[in-house]
Amino acid sequence: MNLRNIIALNALVALGVGMAFVLYPGFLMASYGVTQIPEGWALTRLFGVTLVSFGLVMWCIKDVAMSSARRIVTVALLSTNIFGLLVVLLQQQAIWSVRNALVGWLTVGVYVVFVTAYGYLLTKTPKPLPI
Repeated sequence: MNLRNIIALNALVALGVGMAFVLYPGFLMASYGVTQIPEGWALTRLFGVTLVSFGLVMWCIKDVAMSSARRIVTVALLSTNIFGLLVVLLQQQAIWSVRNALVGWLTVGVYVVFVTAYGYLLTKTPKPLPI
């Protein structure tokens, strides 16, 4: 497991889920136990566009060569995934668990995988030497 592969996997997940939110907002929200009127799909689609954008940025930076830049990217992605994990855990407890949305636990699991991977890579990767 290396940083390039984890970022590529994270990018593909973000791109795939983002495109699903753009193309099938009603179905995806229903799988989380949320009913929406078609007018509410616009916000869901905007969320999907954000995920697609995030995925494209990750795909473009997966081959960054400088070790100091790779460390900064790893810290940023770890922080983002920790924040996302906290949010989905709160959502799972507050909303999704009431509606028995198993997709909520799948979302928690995805964040746990990426938090673990980025945390592992951050502790495994040596710190760059100061210039």
